[in-house]
Amino acid sequence: MIRRTISLLTTVSFLVLIISSVVLYVLPKGAGVNVLGLTVLQWKDIHITGGFLFIAAGMWHMLLNYRALLAYTRKSFSFSWKAAAPAVLALSLSVAIYGATLARVAPVEQLLSWNKPAHMTGGGMGWGAKDGSGRGQGYQAAHSE
Repeated sequence: MIRRTISLLTTVSFLVLIISSVVLYVLPKGAGVNVLGLTVLQWKDIHITGGFLFIAAGMWHMLLNYRALLAYTRKSFSFSWKAAAPAVLALSLSVAIYGATLARVAPVEQLLSWNKPAHMTGGGMGWGAKDGSGRGQGYQAAHSE
């Protein structure tokens, strides 16, 4: 029963992260905006909590399934290219995508640019204060309701 519970907890927390990521990506950062009855700050709180829940559940899931993970790892790093292909492909894709993110190359640059208007602090509604406290006018406006 514990394996099923942890697997479902990992899945649910991952789905919450996906939903909150999409909402936070497209949601304007000003006060008074609600999606499904939650404000921007509430969505951020859900996202952060969901992230920690996903990390904890994922670690627990890995502990419960360490034998299978070891078997996958041993197979992936054997001398057979056929067995190693999934590990090499996953590692290569990860390095390429995160490298493209850091280098800001297309198509990652395009993806990142779509979110720029949501993070701009123009008009005094940004979340970050000039002093770096994270308590800018947008934060204050949202908390004064």
